[in-house]
Amino acid sequence: MTCSRRGKPKYSITSSVICPTAIAPKAEETYVKLPDDEQYYLVGDSAVQAKVQSSIRQLKSESLIPKTLGIIGQIAHEESLPNQFKLKLTLLLPMSETNDREFVQSELSKALEYFNYSGVSYQIKESNIGFRPEGSGIYSYLSRTMSADTIKNQTSAYLMFGYRNTSLLLIENGKLNHRNSHSTDLGFYNYLDLVAEYSSGLYRQDIQKAIVSEAIYGVGEN
Repeated sequence: MTCSRRGKPKYSITSSVICPTAIAPKAEETYVKLPDDEQYYLVGDSAVQAKVQSSIRQLKSESLIPKTLGIIGQIAHEESLPNQFKLKLTLLLPMSETNDREFVQSELSKALEYFNYSGVSYQIKESNIGFRPEGSGIYSYLSRTMSADTIKNQTSAYLMFGYRNTSLLLIENGKLNHRNSHSTDLGFYNYLDLVAEYSSGLYRQDIQKAIVSEAIYGVGEN
């Protein structure tokens, strides 16, 4: 989610798939390029059309930089932002990867100083990068309907089922209980393996491709 120039929230949806390649992308493809990296990273629909498998086994903190730059580049393009602008960014990480946030913040801040998105160079010298645990958005949204007294006097558990992770957030008296909140690697990825195991002639890649096609292109609506 981002804010338009009028301050109203806007939503931008893109695929989380990235495709590293040493071949210079075509003019119509969307990609990210860092000055110190020999590779290009196809992002969005261009990565999907390259027919690569999403790196579900990879930690989110390991693939976060090219994915984040791809989203920022897309927003900058859609909003016709100048080549230099300020950025305030909040990223969601599984509880199991929160220890990586200082490294991610350092590397991402460095990458933001100069990167290329589909032939356009951007420089973000002033950036404010924050982190929140996955699932906290659910709590923030639901807490708007609660009174202050209700929040302070109840214990709530929130489960977020993701493709790679399942996260549990325990909120006690309006505060996150870090000790008892955690993430596991039991996401929908594992369920695809289970479905494939009991389905004749189907492989996980087939099921994953069908899900991605439906989510992005709405194939089932036709």
